[in-house]
Amino acid sequence: MGGGALRHWMLTAPDFNVVDISVYKNDLITSDEVILLSGLTIGTNIFQADLVLANQRLESDSRFVDAFLRPEYPNSISIYVDEKRPVAYIQMDRMYGLDKDAAVIPLTTTERLPDLPVITGFGNLRPAMFETAGESRRNPSAENELSVIQALYIIENLRSHSPEMLGRISEVYIAYPDDPILFTTDDGMAVRIWVGSFADKLERLDKMLTRLKN
Repeated sequence: MGGGALRHWMLTAPDFNVVDISVYKNDLITSDEVILLSGLTIGTNIFQADLVLANQRLESDSRFVDAFLRPEYPNSISIYVDEKRPVAYIQMDRMYGLDKDAAVIPLTTTERLPDLPVITGFGNLRPAMFETAGESRRNPSAENELSVIQALYIIENLRSHSPEMLGRISEVYIAYPDDPILFTTDDGMAVRIWVGSFADKLERLDKMLTRLKN
């Protein structure tokens, strides 16, 4: 069989039509949604499936850290994704997740989401303010945004000191930056960290957690 005939056979033989697209390591996003985002479809010839474009489509979605696609000859494709993990939720124009760097994670479903505290009490926050994490953030001096970052530090401090306590926190209220309030899930009890520097708040929180453990 000549080269031209071999190529024609590879591109037209039914044996090379994709019959399965499998998604791995996804948790918050359904496999069907990942496949839809990739643009890949069942029935496409595996040698004509544009895996580079599919990878670019997935990596351009802000819910993913990384994506990797692999053809499984003769007729399957595997998609591996690394999802961003929310550490808290925040209500703006709709509910979003926030990762540990305060980057926004769009949420498309509530069925697969973990139980996490909701940050409330802010005024004029918009999703665009959180599009970029770290020093290149669009508006790093916004008072409300700094309150959100403080809330995330409190949540992460709770996670490292007492995951059990974090599981009891349903809300972190930040309307007053000098006096964040934590609300518990069981009875809605308000836990105040009071005024002072942020270092002082964390010290009080540490003491409070120690008392709760004893």
